[in-house]
Formats: sequence, C-alpha cells, structure tokens
Amino acid sequence: MSISHRLAPPTKSTPMKFNSQKLRDIIFSKQMKLKNIDRTMSGGPKLYINESLIKTNKQIFNAAQSFKMKYTYIHIWTRHGLTYLRKTDDSQAKII
Repeated sequence: MSISHRLAPPTKSTPMKFNSQKLRDIIFSKQMKLKNIDRTMSGGPKLYINESLIKTNKQIFNAAQSFKMKYTYIHIWTRHGLTYLRKTDDSQAKII
C-alpha cells in the first residue's frame, strides 16, 4: 500500500510527498492529462505537480524557464532532477 504525506500544516495550498517511487513516477507520467482535467474544472482548486529540486537544479530550471520565454519554446519540465526543453510538440526534448 502506498500513501502520501503532507509536508506542511494544511493551508490553501498544501504540498504532499509520495511514499512510493513507483506511484510518484506514475503520477508524473500522467501529469499532462491531470492538467487537462484541472483546466476543465470550473471554480475548483488548481492542481500543481512539481518535483522537489536541490538548489543547483532549481537554478538550472529557472534559467531554462527564462530561455524558454526568450526563444519561444513551448514545453519545459523536470524528471528525476533533470530539466528538459522542447521547442514544439514534434521536436525532440533537450536535456539541460
């Protein structure tokens, strides 16, 4: 059985931590479908799924986010601590 744990006291936005690496990977792989479901909900809470990154990887992600905006890339994400960029839906992802 897999469970998740709160990382902070309940607030408007309460982060959770996965207890199972397998469950975490399944949720992250289905993230886009979850975002599409979230967008169709009217008035409901927004759903954010973010990886917990170490300081260096967070700085890399932030720099890549700026690069994405400047050079009109449309996708950016992290997986297992690595940052990925994709220019179009059909292009190959680049690891930063």
